[in-house]
Amino acid sequence: MHALFYAVWLAHLTFFLGTANGLPELVGSPGKPLSRDAYLALMGGIGLLLPLFCGPGLLALLRRMRSGGVNLPHAAYWFTGERRAASLQRLQPHVLMIATWITLFLSALHAMELLQLRDERWVIGLAGLLMLTLAAHTLRLLRLFPAPPTTPNGPDKHKVPDRYRRGQP
Repeated sequence: MHALFYAVWLAHLTFFLGTANGLPELVGSPGKPLSRDAYLALMGGIGLLLPLFCGPGLLALLRRMRSGGVNLPHAAYWFTGERRAASLQRLQPHVLMIATWITLFLSALHAMELLQLRDERWVIGLAGLLMLTLAAHTLRLLRLFPAPPTTPNGPDKHKVPDRYRRGQP
């Protein structure tokens, strides 16, 4: 998965830098133009850093932390102690795929600027597609880290005691 992420990221940077001269002097909507140099600095920085922070950077940060850093149900079980390294290994391809999708989104935004597509429905459609993709990956992550198994040596410490269930005094 690392190879796919880096291939897409490098392709995005190559596309971005290779087409920079094709941009008009003023970029953006007519009411809020941005100079080409400002656009290249802003979107170049975002395209360079955001995918790295959302993918490999996030994984490196999580590996350096002893616990926490993951906001998923049952994270206290999956991302602590002896299960943390294996859980991070299972999480890695999903984080890299999300970073890949973000990189593709940035490439599509740049292509829209090159083609001077000013209809905001394009941006809304692309953002909607990105949100659906992120939601699908979130659902996959929730299935990847289910509720902890019950222990055979007694009550599961993650299970809600019967006295706290609905309808109990």
